[in-house]
This record gives sequence, C-alpha cells and structure tokens, in this order.
Amino acid sequence: MFTCNFSIAKLVLTLLGFSVFSGVFGTSHPQFDPVQQQRSIQENQRRIQESQQQREQQRQELQDQDQQRQEQLEQQRQIRERRLREP
Repeated sequence: MFTCNFSIAKLVLTLLGFSVFSGVFGTSHPQFDPVQQQRSIQENQRRIQESQQQREQQRQELQDQDQQRQEQLEQQRQIRERRLREP
C-alpha cells in the first residue's frame, strides 16, 4: 500500500514538475521558438559568409604577394645573367 501511494505521489510530482517546466520554458524557450530559430540560422549564415569573404580576401592577398615575389626573383635572375655576360 505504501509503495503504491509513494509511486502515485512520485508520478503526480513528476507531472507537476513537467507542467511547471513547460510553462516556464515551453514556448518562450529559444530552442522551441521558430522566430528565434530563424534569427539564429540567419546569424550563422551571416557569420559563415563573413568568414568565407575573409578567407577569400586572405587568399587573394597571399596570391598577390606570391606574384610580387615571383616577379622580384625573375628580375634578380635577369640581373645576374646580365652581369655574367658583361666582360
């Protein structure tokens, strides 16, 4: 008898706790709020886009630096060749 009453009391308290939790966190909780989810998705997409733009800019800068370095090396090579040809 005591075990049965204890189980019923436990069940009632669990249901009460769940209803209080649902009332506090239910529809207002960001995880379940479709508007908040959409904002979060848009924010993540914006961050991804910014990150991609930064990477592309860095890639372009490195490519430009590499091109300049190649041009410098070529100029130095030509200068050395000219010096070797001079008497």
